[in-house]
Amino acid sequence: MSTALSAAGAVGGVVEVLGFLVPLWAAASLGASSTLVGVVVGVELVVSFLARAAAGRLADTRARNRVAALGAATLALGAAGYALSPDVPTAIVSAAVAGLGASLFRVPVRAMVAEGSADEPAVFARLTSSEATGTWVGYVVGLSALGLVGSRGVFALGAAAALACCAALLRLDHRRTVTERDRVASRVLRRRLLPLLVLVAVVALVEGAVGLAVLLKLQGQGLGVDAIALTFLPGLVVWSLLPVPGRRLAARLGAPRTLALATAASTVASAALFLVDQPLAIGIAWVLACSAWALVEPVELELVTGSADGRVGEALGTYEAAALLGGAIGAVAGGAALALEPRVVTVAVVLVVGACAAAMAPRAVRALNAAASSGPHGPRDDD
Repeated sequence: MSTALSAAGAVGGVVEVLGFLVPLWAAASLGASSTLVGVVVGVELVVSFLARAAAGRLADTRARNRVAALGAATLALGAAGYALSPDVPTAIVSAAVAGLGASLFRVPVRAMVAEGSADEPAVFARLTSSEATGTWVGYVVGLSALGLVGSRGVFALGAAAALACCAALLRLDHRRTVTERDRVASRVLRRRLLPLLVLVAVVALVEGAVGLAVLLKLQGQGLGVDAIALTFLPGLVVWSLLPVPGRRLAARLGAPRTLALATAASTVASAALFLVDQPLAIGIAWVLACSAWALVEPVELELVTGSADGRVGEALGTYEAAALLGGAIGAVAGGAALALEPRVVTVAVVLVVGACAAAMAPRAVRALNAAASSGPHGPRDDD
């Protein structure tokens, strides 16, 4: 499990650094217009979203370490494509390859970690911590190297890191996961997860909107890449430190209350991020938002995998797709919301959406538990 956790952190860091640098690089180095930059980012998101379901099925029917290794190698190919791209069309192809690789890696490696959840209840907190650590370490290493080797050099370093993780995963003992494909069972699983998936998508929507809005706000103030990254860094460090102690708090409060309180707290912090302009104030509000999100994700993962009925890969693929869809919609909304005046309108929308999500959380958990307790295959499907 330690290899899976380390790989999750390292490859997660590569994905996040690519997501941060690629739009800036495409505009500055390739001369891409804002529309074409949006196409590059959008292609990666669309391919990654569409590949989540297939990645989940592969994680349930093939050796998970080999599927994850294939994903890491594909991501490395996409990162190398960025490093060698002479023009925007090549960058778009590289984005599609990177998006496919991210999906093929992320779902099975999380399913590998889930295999140890029965023996170690805090395993998803460790996973969240590892991924967040990989993100901020990736930022530090990537930005430190940026001045020496440039964006293309950072992309090459990311490709090398992904290939190293691929090799490490292939050295693990491989066991083929045997889960027969059953369309009825798959439909029942999606129906069972639906209330939680709606909550996941809404939380991801707010997170995506805030993340992009903060990035654009800081860029609009004339801050460089290093200064923007330093504003985000403290929150990411907190995100890596809180999941394990937060999991103990969640065990005392229970999943419904934890999700409700953390979602409410992240909503307040998100509203503050739309209000404030000073980098220091933005950094403080970002830390508060990250603290709340660090509590939410491990609880969501426990609920999803605990209700998977043996289809952990499929459940995680569906969960990831919902989060990705919410994040993509949020990114679009975040850019538009930043231009809205008066700003109080945006804040009011964030507070209303967040309040609805916080109120939805206990009901979503109860609905999920009720569906899971109705039998190994959930409610009877009379369709």
